[in-house]
Amino acid sequence: MISLSDGEERSGIDLRLRPARKPATLVIHTVMQDGTPATGSLASIEDLAGIQRAYSVENKADANGILKVQLWEGESYKIESHRTEVADRNIRQWKGTTGPVTLRGNETSIEVTLSLVERK
Repeated sequence: MISLSDGEERSGIDLRLRPARKPATLVIHTVMQDGTPATGSLASIEDLAGIQRAYSVENKADANGILKVQLWEGESYKIESHRTEVADRNIRQWKGTTGPVTLRGNETSIEVTLSLVERK
């Protein structure tokens, strides 16, 4: 470990950084069990250490069930998608998970199928 205080200098130390990360798009296609698009679904994305890297609060799946998230090429992620409907005090929730998926190139696509979660 190398530490420096205010105004302190060190020489003769070679530092190596990993190559700059390249942004990549993860395209998540969310569908219901019957194959229809899961319009309005959200996604929570974690790295393999379990650290949340993205949550699509304002970026919901479109009418085709497509949700795009900017992440990093070469990194691996676990994806959980969910959708909630509230009507007349009745809450129905669907959830689906997939992964790990490693982003390759500029864009990687996956499909997540949502299943109804039984409320107890």
